[in-house]
Amino acid sequence: MIKEKLRGTRFYYFLVEVKRRLEVFKKIPKPDYTYAEFCEKLANSKATFMKYGDLNYTKSNRFPFEPEVSLVASKKTVFIRHDIDHSPFVALKMAKVEAEHGLYGSYYMLTTDSPDIKKIWREEKEEALNALKKIQDLGHEVGLHYDLLGDFLESGNDVGKICEKTLTGFREAGINVFGCVAHGSQRLSKYLNAKGIKDFPRECINFNIWEESNEKEAMVELNDRKIKVPFLKLSDYEMKYEAYKVRRNYYHSDNNYVFWQHGDPIHTINNKMKEGEILCILVHPFVWRKNME
Repeated sequence: MIKEKLRGTRFYYFLVEVKRRLEVFKKIPKPDYTYAEFCEKLANSKATFMKYGDLNYTKSNRFPFEPEVSLVASKKTVFIRHDIDHSPFVALKMAKVEAEHGLYGSYYMLTTDSPDIKKIWREEKEEALNALKKIQDLGHEVGLHYDLLGDFLESGNDVGKICEKTLTGFREAGINVFGCVAHGSQRLSKYLNAKGIKDFPRECINFNIWEESNEKEAMVELNDRKIKVPFLKLSDYEMKYEAYKVRRNYYHSDNNYVFWQHGDPIHTINNKMKEGEILCILVHPFVWRKNME
């Protein structure tokens, strides 16, 4: 009876979400080693580790952002990419572990979509920016993890101004942002489904918002009406690359707590990669929060 009375209320949906999260966390697997142990394996591998912002890019027939050939030609180049979807404070712990092993990567900060991030950005923004500055001071790169299309389709706001405001906040805090990487937006997916669009349209993938990584402006159909997707230029925001669109030959990720999607990165580095090839290892700091050291 009580359940029926609550159904459809905000509190009811809150309880449903709490239950869902508890069920998810019960099933979360852990890797067979700590992140510090993984870093030790990486440090002892045959790879050269670089940050995305270290390189200059040209456009090739296959990739909008082709790394300068002379800097990667004689190396097995590895980018460690970090998507900060939940906590910059956990990311700082990870950055310290990597630095202790002589490893330096690229960290991308999300400021919208995730409830955790929205709360931090609302209540602990100064502390969050300070954590990102510390990550940069350790020798890592800090960039923008963005959900601009989610912002646009949810609110209709000028996402160019949103991007500019976010980057200004980063840079005023002493964080040098040279690049960005798209967020796989849950908000955007839910919004499109609510509008009756079941197949996620390519036009609504976040990285297609940039002129440098797309061939032409895109349209999306919502409720039988064509809407032009925002089309921005990275160079207008003093950014030089979108990490999803940088050339890579191999890709490994801990997404969805799989260790690892597409195989073991250490095995790939030592046994598959050739000089001149590029591997991206995507790491989510929150995934390792209880298994960092």
